[in-house]
Amino acid sequence: PAIILGVGNWNEGSSAMFKNAWKEFPWYTDGTSGFVDAADVAEIMTRLMDGPHTAERYVIAAENWGYREVFAAMARAFGKKEARRKASPWMGEIVWRLEKLKSLFSEAEPLLTRETAETAQMHVQYDASKLLAALPDFRFRPLAGSITEYCHQYLVKMGLRPQ
Repeated sequence: PAIILGVGNWNEGSSAMFKNAWKEFPWYTDGTSGFVDAADVAEIMTRLMDGPHTAERYVIAAENWGYREVFAAMARAFGKKEARRKASPWMGEIVWRLEKLKSLFSEAEPLLTRETAETAQMHVQYDASKLLAALPDFRFRPLAGSITEYCHQYLVKMGLRPQ
């Protein structure tokens, strides 16, 4: 799958994107990627396992968005400020190294790794047409709605108040 969005431990994985939006992380990159709702992934996996589909690989991605767009949508849903400073590739190179050094002295996972720094600058486009041909009655949830819903769920889960 592409980047899966859902409610989980917002200190880890793609869930940390919600935490960064809540904390008004000021930096964004120009990278793009595919995104998909966690509920869609679960439904697709169940349909594929229950159907006649064997020995196949499918791309699971609802929409291709820029990271800036995703963080902006999350910030708006939380009532927070959108990221306003563009992070260049060389900045990512410095930050992931600082994060690695910091993690050596603490128990915390690095906020940014070499891989995430590189990925955040890439322009990746996912195409789920093979999957949609195999499951012609399936429709992905719109990403904007998923982001809004999950931001609301995080507010409830974390006991936060929208700004």
